[in-house]
Amino acid sequence: MSVARPFRLVIGQTPADLDGPVKRLTWLEDILPEVVSQGADLLLLPELFACGYNIGADVLQLAETADGPTANRIAQLARVHGVAVHYGFAERDQTRIFNAALCIGPDGATLGRHRKLLLPPGFEREHFTPGTGCTLFEYCGLKFATLICYDAEFPETVRHVALQGAEVVLVP
Repeated sequence: MSVARPFRLVIGQTPADLDGPVKRLTWLEDILPEVVSQGADLLLLPELFACGYNIGADVLQLAETADGPTANRIAQLARVHGVAVHYGFAERDQTRIFNAALCIGPDGATLGRHRKLLLPPGFEREHFTPGTGCTLFEYCGLKFATLICYDAEFPETVRHVALQGAEVVLVP
């Protein structure tokens, strides 16, 4: 009997002074070699990694589609480094903006996507539309769900994805 190697998750915290997607993607490009050297299967980045959190109305200009320039660049970096990258971004879907997350696999394909369900008062409620539903994705033989920050503070959401079969819940 062979023993499967353990799944390795690395959590990345973006420096707070990185203003805008270009600087954030440059930071990601710079840290990926170290992440890969640690044997990571997946790098989990923060909520709203691509644009930054609590940026007020600037989120309207920085929101992108799920297949926009940030997703394309992260897919390219994931392929080059052979690691999955899970990140948050402000997703533009026609006239609505969502606090969303994507997981891009080491082949550059999208593994999973989530739109934040529960928006706390303040910045998020003023600018985002709540998402609906939870989906799971498989990677490295495990079933994953994503819940973004406030989503995971309510036991019902975690219970819901667990009952769907999630073995790992990623919470940027």
